[in-house]
Amino acid sequence: MNNTNLLTISELLSRSWQEIRNRFAPFFLLAGCGAAFNWLLASLFFGFNPVTRSIYQQQNFFLMLLFSLLSMLAGAYFITAFVLFVCKRAQTPLEALKDAWPRCWRLIGGALLYVGGYLAFSAVFALILLLLLIIGLPVEIILGIGLLFFLIVMLGWIISMIYLVLLPYPLILTDQSIFSSFRTAFFLVKGHFWKTLGLLIILSFVAFALSVIPNIIISVLLFVLSFVMPALTVVVSILEVPVIAFLILCIQVPLIALYIDRTTCMQNTAQPENNPSLEGAEK
Repeated sequence: MNNTNLLTISELLSRSWQEIRNRFAPFFLLAGCGAAFNWLLASLFFGFNPVTRSIYQQQNFFLMLLFSLLSMLAGAYFITAFVLFVCKRAQTPLEALKDAWPRCWRLIGGALLYVGGYLAFSAVFALILLLLLIIGLPVEIILGIGLLFFLIVMLGWIISMIYLVLLPYPLILTDQSIFSSFRTAFFLVKGHFWKTLGLLIILSFVAFALSVIPNIIISVLLFVLSFVMPALTVVVSILEVPVIAFLILCIQVPLIALYIDRTTCMQNTAQPENNPSLEGAEK
């Protein structure tokens, strides 16, 4: 990969924001579909009153489990549609939603494989600690080794998240196998770890500003209205939908731009005439 052809972080963010402004309405519509679906699903399962909803969630474990499963499936489906539309694999949001159904299962499969692999990695250290406990090592030593293993597992999780941050896009946009998608995602970040980390740190601050602060405001409004006008709490809770939609726009579009930039730059090694664009990715 020719490093000199890669966009800088500021260029990635600038182009992403320009793309959001140019197609804001359909982007916002697709990004909001998943948030709206989850809001409606939570309301149907646990009631439309957002103040008492958390209580019902704690009291109904199996219902909460079913809700989490449906929410995960819906999230994968709507994110797949969003990525397809951003990369112009679909001409309209409706077409993107239609095309997303068969492809979202690749995203779900990749996520399950990643989680399963990480749990297996963690289980190895847990098994080692159990064996050390069985053979009778002093508790102090086991606690020290356990702390070391915990740090290794956490560090491995952070590093793997950075190296595989682009994994959803080859899963959605290409027909290569799930295992090959892992390899592709890894090599797109390899050699650019710190630059990728820098972008993720910036996006983390953006996510904080766009989620925590508005949610605090919404929570305060819900608390006040629960005493003054309880009927309005439902209306205020709907404000979570546009907040989440805008958050998805500001996080996903730069990551898609990063994926396309890295992929296009790799292709340019053989075909120098290609230029980075949000209009497509590798076929």
